[in-house]
This record gives sequence, C-alpha cells and structure tokens, in this order.
Amino acid sequence: MKITWARVLAPISISAVVAALLASPASASTPAGSFIISDVGQGCHAVGTLNGDGTISTVGGCAVIPNSAPGGGIQVFTGGTWSGGIAAGVTLCFNFVTITGPQYPNPLCAGPLPVNTGPETIPDPGGGSGKTFIDIMVGG
Repeated sequence: MKITWARVLAPISISAVVAALLASPASASTPAGSFIISDVGQGCHAVGTLNGDGTISTVGGCAVIPNSAPGGGIQVFTGGTWSGGIAAGVTLCFNFVTITGPQYPNPLCAGPLPVNTGPETIPDPGGGSGKTFIDIMVGG
C-alpha cells in the first residue's frame, strides 16, 4: 500500500490541531525542524516542531481502546525533548498526561529515527505489531 499524507492524516482532527496550536504558548526557541507521527488505526497521532533548544512543541496523543488491547487508555502529549541530527537520526521523547487507563512509562521515547526521507514506516514505539508512520524534517 502506498503511503500518502491523506492516509496518515485521516485520523487527526484538523480543527482539534488548529485549536491546540492556537492555545499553545509560543516557544522561546527557534524551530529547527518538524515531525508528524501517525499510527494506522488506534494509537499515537502527533504533529509538532523540533525547537533549537532540544524541546518539542507538540499537539497530539494516544488512544487505545480497552476492548482491543490490554491496558488501553488515553494519553495526551504535553511536550518533550529531541536529540540527534540529520546523519545519525533523531530520537523523540514525549511527555504526556494520562487521561484514562494505566500510567505508562513517561516519557515515551523512540529513535534514532530517519530524517528528511519523507514518510517512513517504523516499528511500533509501544512494542505492538501495528504500523507507525513518521516524517521528521530537520534543516541542515
């Protein structure tokens, strides 16, 4: 199956993303890049900036329906950190607040991940068998 942005972005509510971006305080750091993560089906969906000071400004979270996976719940990302670069790849670490369900290890980290390659399929950061698409762009 061909990866398209329409498939990747379909689960993300555009109005929710815009509302959250408008409500988010502006980072004092200059953006160094951006990212988008989307699981196929339930799971984590997020967009944001990679700030020059190593922080992440993010909108998104995770939702796992309890009937379909043990320990299901809802988590909302509240920011995080990133490290690495174009040659070595980028590691993303997300801080989150648990809305329902069990508290998972916080932060949730994934990486090193490919950079400036377009949408890529990566192993599920949560250890599941689902597909996760990611696109990380960093200036060079």
